[in-house]
Amino acid sequence: MQWDYIKEDLKIEVDAVNYDLEHLKTSVDTVTIPAKGRYPEVKLTLVLKYSSHCVTEGKQWLLRKGVTACSSIIDEGGQERCFSKERYKLSLSLPVIMKDIVEKQCYFGKHRNFIVVEQLDNFGQIQKYHVFFNIRKKGKGRIEIYVESAYVPVHSMKLHKKVKGFVLLGKTYRGEKIKAPK
Repeated sequence: MQWDYIKEDLKIEVDAVNYDLEHLKTSVDTVTIPAKGRYPEVKLTLVLKYSSHCVTEGKQWLLRKGVTACSSIIDEGGQERCFSKERYKLSLSLPVIMKDIVEKQCYFGKHRNFIVVEQLDNFGQIQKYHVFFNIRKKGKGRIEIYVESAYVPVHSMKLHKKVKGFVLLGKTYRGEKIKAPK
């Protein structure tokens, strides 16, 4: 199954169970960047898009874990991945997490992307849910956030370099470089 076709239908059937993907549909919202210093308050149109990696895991990773069969999905880059019921369940929180990006503490990722860490109750256990995203200006007053992946990491990740969500949005809006602190 190709992710592009799955996203058009906004659902997927795995092991005779239908999973609704409506929450991963591209959404458009208005956000306000508060005034700060010399910068006035700005209202922006925020476009949120989601990758297949929010609900899938890499096939090679699963093979190393001993999983031999899965429901395959071909991702946006043509790679075969496996549908993950756990990632799917966690992904239901993504629209709320990303809608409030202005107030979030974000971290610089390794691949010119950013990370939001959210504490989620997953099956009665509090876990750190990492949401990896990139951000770009898409016209006057329009910002696109593309959620590349989201999962609970197997090993703890050291996240040191912080940036507030409103700073990311403001700098992107103004066309400024976003530099990690030293």
